Amino acid sequence: MVKRRFAHVFTSDDEDEAPAPPRRSRSGDERQERKRKIMKLQDEDDEENEERELKKKKRRKKKRDEDEEEEVEEEEEEEEEEEGVQEDAKPIGEVVRLSGKGKGRRSHYEAFEFDGNRYDLEDPVLLVPEDTEQKPYVAIIKDISQTKDGSIMVTGQWFYRPEEAERKGGGSWQSRDTRELFYSFHRDEVPAESVMHKCVVHFVPIHKQLPNRKQHPGFIVQKVYDTVERKLWKLTDKDYEDNKQHEIDLLVQKTLSRLGDLPDIEMDAAAAAVVDQEEQLKAKRTLRKKNISPLDVTRDDEGTTRSDQHLRAETPGSCTSNTTEYYSILSKSNLLTGETHRDKWMERLLQGVKYVCSSSDSMHMDDKVEGGSDSLECERDTKSSATVNGSQEKSSNCGKSFLWPDAAVPAVTALEKASHDALSFDFQKYNQKLRQLVFNLKNNPLLARRLLNGELEPSMILNMSPNELKV
Repeated sequence: MVKRRFAHVFTSDDEDEAPAPPRRSRSGDERQERKRKIMKLQDEDDEENEERELKKKKRRKKKRDEDEEEEVEEEEEEEEEEEGVQEDAKPIGEVVRLSGKGKGRRSHYEAFEFDGNRYDLEDPVLLVPEDTEQKPYVAIIKDISQTKDGSIMVTGQWFYRPEEAERKGGGSWQSRDTRELFYSFHRDEVPAESVMHKCVVHFVPIHKQLPNRKQHPGFIVQKVYDTVERKLWKLTDKDYEDNKQHEIDLLVQKTLSRLGDLPDIEMDAAAAAVVDQEEQLKAKRTLRKKNISPLDVTRDDEGTTRSDQHLRAETPGSCTSNTTEYYSILSKSNLLTGETHRDKWMERLLQGVKYVCSSSDSMHMDDKVEGGSDSLECERDTKSSATVNGSQEKSSNCGKSFLWPDAAVPAVTALEKASHDALSFDFQKYNQKLRQLVFNLKNNPLLARRLLNGELEPSMILNMSPNELKV
């Protein structure tokens, strides 16, 4: 019997009872989704944390920088305060002399202290220049004074660097050595606080070898610069004025005593011939200058009355003649001050008024001869200098004769003393005033006579204008 195959058909009831097909779990998907979201949130949180950390670090760094800047500013302010509190220069020792009157009165000392260092007279020093781009100035301390308000002032005798010294024909001098300086007789006054520190200056004669730079550091001086004529002179020249010559000799001696005897420069025959030729030319120039006839041939003493006499430099060739005669007169009268530059000016003042004086012998001869040379000279001077007002008074002054040197010495010394008392605080002004007085006394006989007969007091002459001195 054939087997039948029956298809099993589910009824509705069977369908209800049939097992359901397997389905994917939703809870697992949700968990994975939540995990992904959580991981994403964690990443975002991590990024935010990193950003916050970076911001915090930047803020901390900025704060540190600001703190450092504040510290630097505070340090700079403290340094500025320390610099501002720097003490002024103070004098050392006792007062050696006084000068000036009233507000211009000063006390002079031999030393002062500044910034912990001591400075004495004759010390070479470096000074702060006016322009920061310039090299420091160099000078020798010649005077230390204290003003009424307590300020310490230093008078320095200046050195010039070759590039700073002007030549007469224009331009400047070429430096042969980086250490080279030119000495000068120019003086100027500066505050003591402008002194930087001491330095060393070697004064070496032109025929000596220069000291070794490493063994003996310092500046080298072999020439003197004439600030008026704008010329150079050798240290070995021997025709400086007496006081200047003595000053240079002392400086050279100090150098040689410090360095020892320097060896001479070996010169070959050609170089020696050049030097001899220079000396001969110099001697010829000097002779030519000396042979020039003065403008007024009637008086030998007035051969130097040039309009620019007050600008003459105190260097070789500027020496006055017959200084020994005037020096001996002052010495016999015990009127020398002991200060070389003051004594030198008194000699020149004596020389300037000598021509209006007469010796005892000439005065005796004039008494016998009526209308002698003195009366003629007096008449000529009166005509040349008389004015509308007061001419008779001036004429009457010419009749008096002055005995040489008795009448001249007291008047001249009083005039110099008055000048020194009024202007000793400024060396340059003192020299300028004395040059002016010497020039006018030599060229204005009436002025010289009024000084000698006591008509003009020294204080009056000092206050006279240039035009009044000429009249």
